[in-house]
Amino acid sequence: MKEQGSSTIENLNDNPLVVLIHGWAAHRNLMWPLDWYLRRAGFTTTRFGYRSLFGSIEQHADRFRQRLVELDQSGRYSSIHIVAHSMGSIITRQAFLHSHPDRMQRVVMLAPPNQGSPVAKFLARRIAPFCHTLGQLSDAEGSFVRQLPEPDGLEIGVIAASYDHVIPYPNSSLRCLADRVTVFSGHNGLLIRRSCFRQVVQFLNTGRFARLN
Repeated sequence: MKEQGSSTIENLNDNPLVVLIHGWAAHRNLMWPLDWYLRRAGFTTTRFGYRSLFGSIEQHADRFRQRLVELDQSGRYSSIHIVAHSMGSIITRQAFLHSHPDRMQRVVMLAPPNQGSPVAKFLARRIAPFCHTLGQLSDAEGSFVRQLPEPDGLEIGVIAASYDHVIPYPNSSLRCLADRVTVFSGHNGLLIRRSCFRQVVQFLNTGRFARLN
């Protein structure tokens, strides 16, 4: 069965699967340029969508975890990777809070609010009753994301945007990172930058980002 919004998945055991997950106030179709680039680079891909303005990070993570388990148990893929943008990175962390699928290998986070977002804190003061996830993404002391344990047993790389006014560079970090690099871009611009796409492929293939002179 073909999943809506996903590329066609065949029995391609030789190709690893990359699952793309979008950020807050976005749609999985915004991940299409990166999806196309990854398929050109030889990966099989699928995009996971969720209603980011509603519900909670925990609820979205439960659905995401179920989808990853289904993909893992299908036996179609030798390995599974994730590329997550912004809030999608926090959903990924929550999904892996206690365990992760056996074939799960590498995770690339694009502009992740790992230590929260000052913009989310600002907006949460005004519209938090209408959007619970904003408060969860706040960089205020004691917020959900600031209390979320770090993932264990995965290779995680972060690509930060050089002029990101949503997620300051220090807020993208985790102690457990395998690597981190900065790309000349704004927060959402990472989703259309070929320089970002090249770094994603580099990390998925090697576990490290390219160092350009």
